Amino acid sequence: MRDWAPRLIVYGFLGLFGVVGIVFVVIAVGSAIHREAFIRTALRTRGTVTEMRPTRSTRTGAGTYVPVFRYTADDGETYLVVSDVSVGASAFSTGEKISVLYQQGHPESARIDAFTPLWLYSVIFAIGGVVFASVPIFVLLNRNRRS
Repeated sequence: MRDWAPRLIVYGFLGLFGVVGIVFVVIAVGSAIHREAFIRTALRTRGTVTEMRPTRSTRTGAGTYVPVFRYTADDGETYLVVSDVSVGASAFSTGEKISVLYQQGHPESARIDAFTPLWLYSVIFAIGGVVFASVPIFVLLNRNRRS
C-alpha cells in the first residue's frame, strides 16, 4: 500500500461518520417538525390505558412495554390503539386516564399526549446525529492540535 492509503481509509471513515451524523440530525429535525404539526392540528380527548404489553425484559425483570389505549373520537366511535412507542413499566398503568391526540378523519393513528410517546424518536436521532457528527470534528481538532 502506498503511504497515503491508510490516511485515505481513516478520512473515509470520518466522512462516513459525518454523513451519518448529518442524516440523523435531518431525520430528527424532520420528525420534530412533523410531530409539531401533528400536535398543533390534533384534536384532544381523554382515553384509558387498557393494557401494557411487554416487548422485552432484562434479567432483573425490568423492560419496556407498549401502551394500548382506548378513546372515543368526535365521531362517537370508540377506538383501541396500540402505541408505536414502547415505554418503561412505570410510565403508564392499566386503567390510567390519559390525554390523547388524534387527527380528525384518522382516529386510528392517535398518540398519547406525553413526552416519551411524542418525542422519543426525534430525541434519539438528534443525540445519535450529534454523536456521529462530533467524532470527525473531535478527531480533526485533536489532529490539528498535535501538528
